[in-house]
Amino acid sequence: MNLHPKERPLWQRAIALPVLTMLLIYKVLHLPRFILPRDIKAIVTNWDVRVFWVLISSGLTRAYIDQPCEFTVLDNCEPKVFFFNDSAPTEKGDADRLTIASAPDRIKSSIGSTW
Repeated sequence: MNLHPKERPLWQRAIALPVLTMLLIYKVLHLPRFILPRDIKAIVTNWDVRVFWVLISSGLTRAYIDQPCEFTVLDNCEPKVFFFNDSAPTEKGDADRLTIASAPDRIKSSIGSTW
């Protein structure tokens, strides 16, 4: 990982900033993309508005390393593995004594022979 990224000179950023602003406007207005060159079309198609905004608002000094994402935490975080014995696995590795069933197996056993 590059912890000391190269900072572009001011003249390069002065050229790229209006171009990125125009590409953001182009994306927001949903103008036809078939007239754009392949590389520019890929930027307009694949970059999110937030990627453009971080670049433009920081003056091309900050950027996302990849597409931005949010992790949504569910209200009910039910485990996918259930232990039917009273003892839980320990550090000694005695997990082979336990009976482990996944959620579909537990549902299947509670329904009976209908599966």
